[in-house]
Amino acid sequence: MKKYFIAANIILLAASAYFGVAAVYKGMESRLPRIQALPDPAPKPVKKPRREKSFSHYKTIAARNLFDTDKKNPAPIQKIDIESLEKTRLDLKLLGTIVGGPENSAAVIAKSSRRKQRLYRIGDSVENAVIKMILWERIVLSVDGREEILEMEKKGAQKIAAASAGTRKKRGRAKKQRPPIKRRITLRRSVIEKSLTDISGLMKDIRVRPHLENGRPAGMALSRVRPSSIFRKMGLAGGDILTGVNGKRIQSAGDAMRLYQGLKNDRSISVDIIRRGRKHIIDYSFK
Repeated sequence: MKKYFIAANIILLAASAYFGVAAVYKGMESRLPRIQALPDPAPKPVKKPRREKSFSHYKTIAARNLFDTDKKNPAPIQKIDIESLEKTRLDLKLLGTIVGGPENSAAVIAKSSRRKQRLYRIGDSVENAVIKMILWERIVLSVDGREEILEMEKKGAQKIAAASAGTRKKRGRAKKQRPPIKRRITLRRSVIEKSLTDISGLMKDIRVRPHLENGRPAGMALSRVRPSSIFRKMGLAGGDILTGVNGKRIQSAGDAMRLYQGLKNDRSISVDIIRRGRKHIIDYSFK
């Protein structure tokens, strides 16, 4: 009987503990704030694969040629048959040319009825004509829509030249040929460059004419050399005859342009002149 009594007490204690703990939890649950359950996150949208656009989509840009890439049909280059051109009848005389590309080419032109000479470039106008091309010892002019050619004179004043050459030849027989006089001159490069920037001014500082012997070109005669010019600093004077540059003979005004190009580009240059019947060699160096 005692055993049953103890078992019943244990059961009652267990039940009391269970219900007591449950009551405590229920009271605490009523006091705590209710937490709402978070909704499930929305699924991320699936990115569609990028669709490459066809070339026709950019047809408008290609048609406008914004980047200058359409070179399938470039402007046709006009070819000129130089040999078939007629000589111009304009009152012009070509004294020399400098050939160095469209931007650097130049021509010395004078009116036959006047002694004034000027330097012209491609695109310049002269006597109602436009210079289209500058070649070696000739230029192409556009006159009233047609092309004509102006060439340098290779012969002229043959009788006077032959008479003067004959006189010099007789004098040469009587006198023995004397050795050339050599001279060295050093010039500053800055002075040369400053003078060469004004080619029109250079044409005013000196007068250059073809020199003939026996009717053939034999150099360029110099005259009217200004005292303050670069030519006077180079030791040149009126009456000198320029016969060679760097050992090469001068037979035209175009050959004389080698002197200009040498002064512009070379570190040194040699010039042959005849002064009062005697040969002089001047060696120039630039620093």
